[in-house]
Amino acid sequence: MRSRAGRIDVLINNAGVNLVGAVEETSISQAQALFDTNVIGVLRMIQAVLPDMRRQGAGLIVNIGSILGLIPAPFMGV
Repeated sequence: MRSRAGRIDVLINNAGVNLVGAVEETSISQAQALFDTNVIGVLRMIQAVLPDMRRQGAGLIVNIGSILGLIPAPFMGV
């Protein structure tokens, strides 16, 4: 994409997944998949675009989250 457009001006991180269920019934692999998307995925994307944004002296990163990150609902402990 960068080679076609020539620069990266904006990154919008909007991916997110959720698990519904009791924490005691959540497998480690389910929790790992959730963190891989919601936390590690955001980090990977930011690290991928920051070098180019720094070189060009400009860029915008927007991270969009969920209200469930602030106000948890029942059976959404992970």
